Amino acid sequence: MFRKLRRRFAASPSSLTHAAPTTSVPVEPEVTVADALVARRAERIRTALKGLGLDLRHLGPAPSWLPAAVAGQRIALGPEERAELNAYLGTISTSPCASDAACDRTVQQLEAFGVRRDMRKEGISVRLCGGHMSASHLRRIREEVLAFDSARTPRSVES
Repeated sequence: MFRKLRRRFAASPSSLTHAAPTTSVPVEPEVTVADALVARRAERIRTALKGLGLDLRHLGPAPSWLPAAVAGQRIALGPEERAELNAYLGTISTSPCASDAACDRTVQQLEAFGVRRDMRKEGISVRLCGGHMSASHLRRIREEVLAFDSARTPRSVES
């Protein structure tokens, strides 16, 4: 009865090959040296978090080396200093502070997260299948859905 299930199929050459995805986000390295640029990126991320309504008091305190970095000194970051920066930002990696591009990506993702949160509150659920959408694109989708919904909703006729 189970002979068909136990039967092994011969490996047949297939014309279909599975390739790795061609689009990927470059992985940024961890920050090993802090300077004024790293401090500025950290503040941009914290500003974006505050814009989402996060109470920054729940995050870690400012790292002890941050004022020196803001003043222009270059500080080598060991594991403890990187842990301080992670706690300060609420992240698991210091890579969002590694470059301006990584910081921009993080801020854009945080902004899009806020728009998606607001859409969920309005009953609009957006599922992204791999990748990210910009906040402006999400806002445009929200406006179109609300316009469609308002056109579909019958208006009450007053006598």
